[in-house]
Amino acid sequence: MINCSSLYGPSVNSEGDQSISASPTEMQISGDLNTTSYRTITFTNNSEEENYEIYNMAFADNDCGAYSVYNILDEAGNMLYQTGDAVSISVVPGASINVNLQFSPTSCSVTEYTTIFIIYYLTLEESLSNTVSLVTTVNDNAPDALLCDSNERVYYDEYDNPTERTLPALPEGEYYYLKVTQLNAYLKNTGAFASYSFDISTHIDLDIIPEDEWYSPVYLILKIDEDGTVTLLSFDECTRFDVPTAITDTFFLGADLILGAPNEAYGTIDRVETPGRLEINNLLFSISSYINNSNSLIQDSDGLFNAFLNLEILTTGEVSHPYIEEIPDVSDDFGVPMFNIIDDRLIGKDIRHGTITLVGIATFAGEDDTKMSNEAYQALVDNEAYYFLHLEGEITQEIY
Repeated sequence: MINCSSLYGPSVNSEGDQSISASPTEMQISGDLNTTSYRTITFTNNSEEENYEIYNMAFADNDCGAYSVYNILDEAGNMLYQTGDAVSISVVPGASINVNLQFSPTSCSVTEYTTIFIIYYLTLEESLSNTVSLVTTVNDNAPDALLCDSNERVYYDEYDNPTERTLPALPEGEYYYLKVTQLNAYLKNTGAFASYSFDISTHIDLDIIPEDEWYSPVYLILKIDEDGTVTLLSFDECTRFDVPTAITDTFFLGADLILGAPNEAYGTIDRVETPGRLEINNLLFSISSYINNSNSLIQDSDGLFNAFLNLEILTTGEVSHPYIEEIPDVSDDFGVPMFNIIDDRLIGKDIRHGTITLVGIATFAGEDDTKMSNEAYQALVDNEAYYFLHLEGEITQEIY
């Protein structure tokens, strides 16, 4: 058995740095209470002629219930199995599959334990198995939860939205809301870090992300006065502006990206020359994530990532930059282009029937509360890096 197949771990979607050549073999796994992280075990068929048929997987001593099989991908990233499917996977000679385990420790009477993960497979002649001992340590030091307003608000939807494109001032105590239905972004690194540029979107990798973890639209508060001055109110984790990532994501490994804005930002609504033209100026926003995975190249020593970005203008008009021409021509999972680009310009869309598209270009700022690895700081803050942003949404109001 040992000579015919092998397991590897613990890095995500690679052979990792620990070759499992004896059975059982250990993987050291630690995580914080009430957090979720992922580990990958790679199963390889080392035979020269036989197909291996994986027919079952099991956990032994998983009494705290922290472990589950999240999914299985082939070497090209195609889904072979996800939770709830029947287990029937063929691995041809020389091929590998990536078994992605979800680790979600909750309150349990023990915090140090060993769970055994077993893969059962058939060869031409017999039934075999390979095992990994998951040597586990659970820490009760996750970031403190935020106390959030639990009041439920009801908003006009796209069919009965009464919003005028010029956004006239509302009575005292009433606000407009920017409902962000989709976020697309392209992080453009340059110089020695150029190869690390990548897309970010609320609407990609949905075949890998569980449906109950997909992005939900958020509502950002806008105050607008008689003179057409717009104030975008600050927002934090309570807004739940959370962008999911797939566990195959090289940097965030399945952890959500959480967007926030620590300060108010100001802008204008054009009511005369270009009715419906909305602009927000000098917006400082943050992207944070609790990755908690030692395979991440960007987290700090506590498993955290927190970056601040300066957005000089967020507009329904257009913005230009030479690097825009390097943004890949890609579509989201629904076949819709992620960016509206003409030459070196990102094109937005003024308010019409309540719908809106906002575009902007942000650069990274070295704020005091920045948290990331030294390498990430060099790539994003010290070096020239750009964050091209495209927001789809609606301007709506609360129903009182």
